Amino acid sequence: MKITSNQLRAVQAILGKITSDRDDRISLLSDMFERPITSTKDLTFDEAKLILERFGGDELKAITVRKQQLKATIYHLSMKIEFLNLSYPGDDYDNRRMNMAKVDMWLLTHGIVKKRVKEMSIAELGKVIGQMKAILSNL
Repeated sequence: MKITSNQLRAVQAILGKITSDRDDRISLLSDMFERPITSTKDLTFDEAKLILERFGGDELKAITVRKQQLKATIYHLSMKIEFLNLSYPGDDYDNRRMNMAKVDMWLLTHGIVKKRVKEMSIAELGKVIGQMKAILSNL
């Protein structure tokens, strides 16, 4: 059974409190239900019910926090890998954004998961961290 319009509005309200980024919300739902979701309209009635009644958004928030931690670890590790940060050292906003873009480009071509950091699941982020730690241990 498909999600109802009332459920859709309520789920979107909960997700909006967790993150304002649409791609992050979709990624969270895909992680939570372990299937590809491209829109909140893809949710079933039961999936929406689970979010609204049983979890109240708490599980999604936990996933968001964990993903943020893993992303931060990736960017932290990238600062230790010379070929990923050499051009844009420092901690100001513009340099951080350039490093993030450089990491994404490297991941798309050389990463164990051929995706941008923002598009990865928790498991995929963990694989990338393992890959980066292996690179660091060989330096």
